[in-house]
Amino acid sequence: MADIAGWADQAELSFVRHDDYRRELLDWMRLSQNHPRYLWDGLNREALAMNAAEATAARFVLGPLFAPLDRFGLAAPLLSDRAKTASAAAIILFCRPRDEDPLTTGRYFYRAWLEIDRAGLAACPISALADHPGFNDRLRRIGKIGDGLRLVNVFRAGRPSEPLLPRHFRLPVDRLIL
Repeated sequence: MADIAGWADQAELSFVRHDDYRRELLDWMRLSQNHPRYLWDGLNREALAMNAAEATAARFVLGPLFAPLDRFGLAAPLLSDRAKTASAAAIILFCRPRDEDPLTTGRYFYRAWLEIDRAGLAACPISALADHPGFNDRLRRIGKIGDGLRLVNVFRAGRPSEPLLPRHFRLPVDRLIL
């Protein structure tokens, strides 16, 4: 678990160091309740389990302060999820057939996440581990994943310390189908 927690931070940082990646990430994040699409889409503060101070800090750490913070070695510890990943009860490797239609894969991914939730567990995807070729290969070896399967994503999972009563954020139906 400790190794995977370290790999997750390394993988995430390898992507976050790209300006275009951070720009797109910040574009999807709704870090202020005043954002006009806060309740519609993206990753809002509540979905990210951030308080107002953390959300404000994230805007700066991922935005204009990232380069100087990274230069002085401060970005990595500020963005680290190592403790959360290392303390998870389980790491779940979500795999699907290599030649499967991406829409079908997405449907199974969402269903798997719902089943984890139904079991009373909280799950958080660690997409960077699956997206990073080197760490994807390491996890495939550890999980003994055959060539016919693709490692689609990785979850950290565990029992929440307190019951989670998330609000559900959805696009209005009239915006869903264009």
